[in-house]
Amino acid sequence: MQKNTPFDKYELYTRAVQDPPAMVDFLANVGCECSGRWPKRLREDFCGTFSLAEEWVDRDEKNTALVVDNAAEPLNYGKRRAKQNLPPNAFSRITVDKRDVLDKKSKSAPADVICAFNFSYGVFKERPKLKAYLELCHQRLAPKGIVALDVLGGIELASEMQTEADFPDFHYTWEQVSFDPLTRHAKFHIHFQRPGEAARKKAFVYEWRMWTVAELKDLLQEVGFKNTFVYCEGTGRVENGESGPAPGESWVAYIVGRK
Repeated sequence: MQKNTPFDKYELYTRAVQDPPAMVDFLANVGCECSGRWPKRLREDFCGTFSLAEEWVDRDEKNTALVVDNAAEPLNYGKRRAKQNLPPNAFSRITVDKRDVLDKKSKSAPADVICAFNFSYGVFKERPKLKAYLELCHQRLAPKGIVALDVLGGIELASEMQTEADFPDFHYTWEQVSFDPLTRHAKFHIHFQRPGEAARKKAFVYEWRMWTVAELKDLLQEVGFKNTFVYCEGTGRVENGESGPAPGESWVAYIVGRK
């Protein structure tokens, strides 16, 4: 039997949860639709190991990325991986900034695209804090730039559930541990299981407020975004008057604010 490589929760997370090529396609295309030009400057907030930024700078020699997170461990992992994966010229176009996304001292050229994915902005459980973050996003964007957030919804969100997937060398479990329908506060765990090894329970633990599309649209408009758009995973943009996802299903949507 072939021996497993050393356990690396960040590598397994990237493979199980993220799809950087698809997300860069989405951000580049929507950014171009909103501004009339291909976006070049990405800011990835709550970036973790910033695999999305890595894909972004690898696409075009003119692309740059600023990645922001307040956790040293995933940032250091991301730097090691990006240095291994990218040619020196591409790696040099990623700026790593270890700080809170609410820190007003974070200075950089105005971004064409800001993203906060994997429901990470849900750490802001009070409306004033989320509004303050979105106000900063508006300030940090170039004219006609976009901010993009993902949203999890559907009836299944109101009940405890597990989503599982098998990969060639590990089993992945996304567990919704709790959800309070009054506050919309929820807790989630990610577990990994590799053949012949004990399960890695709670490899990642999240406690978020699960904001709704309507709440996010209202906030984006309040802080000054000129337009807001909703894209449903698997179906594309939801135009005015069209229905969104089926009410009985769990779904992921993306809300985009255009400056």
